[in-house]
Amino acid sequence: MKSLSLLMLVLMFGSSLTGCVHRQPLISHAHLGHCLTTWRDTPGEKGLLPVARQELEAARREADAALGDSLNPTQKAAHIRNVSRALAPDAEQVGPGLGYGAIRALEAAVEHLEYAATSDDASTNVVSSVEGLSAIGDSLLQRLRATAARAKSADVRDAAALDRTALELRSELREISGGFDQLQQQLDAMLAREQNPKYQPLEKKYLLGLVRLPSGKWMFASLREALSRPTYGH
Repeated sequence: MKSLSLLMLVLMFGSSLTGCVHRQPLISHAHLGHCLTTWRDTPGEKGLLPVARQELEAARREADAALGDSLNPTQKAAHIRNVSRALAPDAEQVGPGLGYGAIRALEAAVEHLEYAATSDDASTNVVSSVEGLSAIGDSLLQRLRATAARAKSADVRDAAALDRTALELRSELREISGGFDQLQQQLDAMLAREQNPKYQPLEKKYLLGLVRLPSGKWMFASLREALSRPTYGH
């Protein structure tokens, strides 16, 4: 009887969450929303992929700036260090961009894509698509880490060497940006294939209210609270 009461509570609560729509959002879609629109610890609670892209663009601007004709070696070296800071600010605490880091944001985005694919309510489309998306993301992460390391280890004593490094960084970051375009295109295609329900951006109350249980499963916090209420007499 207790398990039946809990099941009825889940069904009634899920219906009440969305008014006329008699289902709460999919957990898998919430994880996709973390990648695309909202995550709790990013600047402005932006989506993880937009943050990764913004930090990447900051790194590209710094690589371009390092090639300025009027710069002395110290100035060139500062711009090159800023490339590393935009990609991995954990290693360099101050610098351009949002201060979150392209690497950290993309790592988390890939993680949440995989959470989406392993959710109990994930569609066949999500499950089958995420493997390819994760592979692209992992490849980009390898290149980002190598680029950050290259920028951090640049020889600051040699102006000609700094110019060569800046050219290499600019070229590599441009190619990485193309990889981000590919990732976004394939992600958009997956979203377009979602049916029953179609993917639509979720409200922040769902995206920020998703919590991980000790079992490793995910649940909306409001539903977890409802399930924790006592069921006296059952």
